[in-house]
Amino acid sequence: MKIAQDNITITSRRPRLLQRLRCLAAGVSCSLGLCLSPAHAAYAAAPPATYVVQPGDTLSAIAQRFDTTVQTLMIINHLANANLIYSGEVLLVSSRSGAIARSTVKATGRLADLRLGTESTLGKAVAQFATARAGLISLAVIDLKNGEHLYYQPHQHFDTASIVKLAIMEALLHVSTQTEHALSQADQALMTGMIEDSDNDDATALWNQEGQAPAIQHWLGLVGATHTTANAYWGLTQTTAPDQLDLLNALISPNHLLGHAQRVYALNLMEHVIPFEDWGVSFGPAGHAQVALKNGWLPIDDDWSDWEINSVGIVRGDHRDYLIAVLTSGNPTETYGIDSIEHISKDIWEALGFAYDNPSSSSTSDPT
Repeated sequence: MKIAQDNITITSRRPRLLQRLRCLAAGVSCSLGLCLSPAHAAYAAAPPATYVVQPGDTLSAIAQRFDTTVQTLMIINHLANANLIYSGEVLLVSSRSGAIARSTVKATGRLADLRLGTESTLGKAVAQFATARAGLISLAVIDLKNGEHLYYQPHQHFDTASIVKLAIMEALLHVSTQTEHALSQADQALMTGMIEDSDNDDATALWNQEGQAPAIQHWLGLVGATHTTANAYWGLTQTTAPDQLDLLNALISPNHLLGHAQRVYALNLMEHVIPFEDWGVSFGPAGHAQVALKNGWLPIDDDWSDWEINSVGIVRGDHRDYLIAVLTSGNPTETYGIDSIEHISKDIWEALGFAYDNPSSSSTSDPT
């Protein structure tokens, strides 16, 4: 049963002692005051490879030397101009989980070459489904194994509802990274409530503490989510599906904005949302897959007949490794919007698995 009202305040709290005991019981270590599971710690422990720019270097030459691309180097180093690098500058030259390589592909992007079953391509299936549904749907997904991606209606803007809590969390963890100070116990309690319970009071407390919309807008600029506009009422922040991938990517790609302990801490929270929040992009993934997600839902009118329903997340395991954001508006009911997202999420999961299990089924040419 899907229960949900994003404006219901969850009053239960996990005392800090219980949180620490939970970490210890799960074999978790603590760093900078952040609890890390063994799997997460291993994921983030090895420092990323770096390179010191030498006189006469170009970004294209560095990319060739380290068997990567200029676009990848720009993304993981947050470079605005490929021609502006400086001697002595330290660049990240590797990313364990890949980095987003955006392009202006059509809505049936390159991932459309992956087949759903044996008939239609993924992109066409998504478009066909979305156009038959009430309201608007936008999708952004990137396969971190090979950089293939699919956008559907990427320029549509949506109210974030509670997915903005991802940005609120990251902005505070950025401060923790830059100052090398651990989160306070009070901040950890608020962060846990905001992400795992989607508690609005906790979100508002952190939002106010960080500096409200201007502070979040600054963070969005740092991470490259330039089509997202923070609103004084945080749930009405406007965003796009591709921008949500930028925020997710900041949690998995080594970068100077978020330390590895901070990134792992965030992933752990997103992987432990309470049961009635475990819907959306977590639908479809099975077996040993791990899903780190944040959902948002918001009734637009007083009679609850117009809903914004959003789900974003990171899916890893069972031969899949991808980021996904599905944003929807104009849903007649909350359940209707959740069903739309879960249909698409299941299709993405199955299509990526089909492609890995049947590599000969994918064509090598871009769709027209």
